[in-house]
Amino acid sequence: MAKSENLPVKAQAQTARQQLVQHYQGDLANLVGKNNVNRFVQNFYLSMIRNPDLAVADRKSLFLAVLYAAQRNLEIGVEDGVALLTFKGQVTPVVQYRALLKKSIESGALDDIKAVLVYSGDKFTWKQGTKPEIIHEPAPLDKDPGEVIGGYVLYKRPGIDTWFCSDPVRISDIHKVRNSSAAYKAGGGPWVTWYEEMCKKTVIRKAMKTIPAGSKILQLLEDEGRMDTGVTVKDILEEEEAITVEATDIPAQQTKTSSLAEQLKLKAQAEEANKPEESPEPAEEPEPEAAEPETTPETPAKETADPNYDAIEDIKGQIKELATMAKSKNVPIEIINKKYSVKGWADFIAPDKFKLIPKVREYLGTIPDAK
Repeated sequence: MAKSENLPVKAQAQTARQQLVQHYQGDLANLVGKNNVNRFVQNFYLSMIRNPDLAVADRKSLFLAVLYAAQRNLEIGVEDGVALLTFKGQVTPVVQYRALLKKSIESGALDDIKAVLVYSGDKFTWKQGTKPEIIHEPAPLDKDPGEVIGGYVLYKRPGIDTWFCSDPVRISDIHKVRNSSAAYKAGGGPWVTWYEEMCKKTVIRKAMKTIPAGSKILQLLEDEGRMDTGVTVKDILEEEEAITVEATDIPAQQTKTSSLAEQLKLKAQAEEANKPEESPEPAEEPEPEAAEPETTPETPAKETADPNYDAIEDIKGQIKELATMAKSKNVPIEIINKKYSVKGWADFIAPDKFKLIPKVREYLGTIPDAK
């Protein structure tokens, strides 16, 4: 039951992915780098799977949010990147507070930074004067910390192994920012979905007025403030001449998606039957099932007009990337076969297997490179 209910969402996500690559592959390559497009688009696809509302949201606002993330060099759907939030059918890019911390460190402006919330159950002392001091003792882990009452930022400057502290921000000042949000006033938005994350982000925004955080951070904070007041993502992108997005550039949302999974399956059978030379582990490939001659397509040439060609090639590229990654870490294919119930790298191109690619990448990321 669950599998059949999820199929339309997966199919819609795959269609949106194909449309994004078809219409904006050149723009994405310019913004995130040619070698990073596959990963960026894959994270976009996974975000749609995790949040089914994105699959039925306005396609124009969806792609604009994606292009904004690319322009700001932030990944989609990760804790230190951009989240895609839907409200009344429209999609808004929401920069995660960890992205602000990450960008501060990457810019070289700071060596480390973190936002800390203060709860009503904590012991908190704040002293001003010639020797400012904050003493913060969190509530015991076996006690309810209570409600958020404020927050502050700790940071390290380059070359100085000492934590500095921003002035604390009261909950009343945090709520002033929240109450000015158009989405919150309408009963939705990130303040409803991710309250504590938004509290931390507000504390960071306040602290950045006195902390030398770098121009990229200030730009992200300015963007968010403008979007809160009604400035659109389209306006921001076109002001910077990063990309011109007209209404006709955005493809119409497609609803005919039921045949996509079957087409991917047929192409996977064709790839296995032809045993492509680039397969990392040809010895591990299973014997292909006999394909129906009248329905199984031949392995496509690059000039083919097949709309699914780019998606298949993308998946193949990700499989090759995983194989190379496993080799650099001395992880034999037998371990991958056993852990993910496959019979070689070629199995991951199948519709019920390619969704495991992010899990394999995450697993391999936990293993150090071989010396």
